[in-house]
Amino acid sequence: MPTKKRSAIRAATFATMFAMALAMTFAASLAGARPVAAHPHVWVTAQTDVVFDDSRRVIALRHVWTFDEMYSSWALQDLGGSPDGSVDPARLDMLAEENAVHLHEFEYFTHMRANGSDQRFLDPTDYAMSYENGRLVFRFTLPLARPAEADRALLLDVSDPEFFVSFRMAEGNDAVRLLGGPQGCSMTITRPADIWLETTGDLSEDLFLALTATANFDELIANRTQISCP
Repeated sequence: MPTKKRSAIRAATFATMFAMALAMTFAASLAGARPVAAHPHVWVTAQTDVVFDDSRRVIALRHVWTFDEMYSSWALQDLGGSPDGSVDPARLDMLAEENAVHLHEFEYFTHMRANGSDQRFLDPTDYAMSYENGRLVFRFTLPLARPAEADRALLLDVSDPEFFVSFRMAEGNDAVRLLGGPQGCSMTITRPADIWLETTGDLSEDLFLALTATANFDELIANRTQISCP
């Protein structure tokens, strides 16, 4: 997809926050800079349920994304929220639908391989946005285009390759759960390096550019779950 179109859709998807940051990122893309020429502007803590059918095939992913406090604060203001954190449910519904529609252009920041085969997803269902403890929480279900056999290996990657959004799986082994899957599966979750836990704005541009120049940058931002079943 052309960079200009991707930037426009990204701006629409996260339209409620960081207008200046979006403008700077778009300007950098027009100047021919690398897509990761600026540090992330949105931080997301993710949890995922892998849903199996009665035949133990994967049929859907259920995501729960909790946004950082800064993004949530900006979004709350844009949504007309009150100082006590209350928001018109109808406006939260609109934001949820906006994200559900536009995330298609980014493949829902989700990549999954089942028994070595890449999987495709249908449009999200059951999407909803809530405001909890000072943070926006986006819940949605991603149905697979076809049920997938995953009795040997399952690889789940939730990330933004352009690193505009920094994803990190929640702490603990229940960050990814298997619902109805085979018994005795083992799981390894690889989270981004701790440097990305810096508070938004504290990670200097010089430090970020130095990190992106390292040969193992992809590993620094890795956010993968590998599941092996007997």
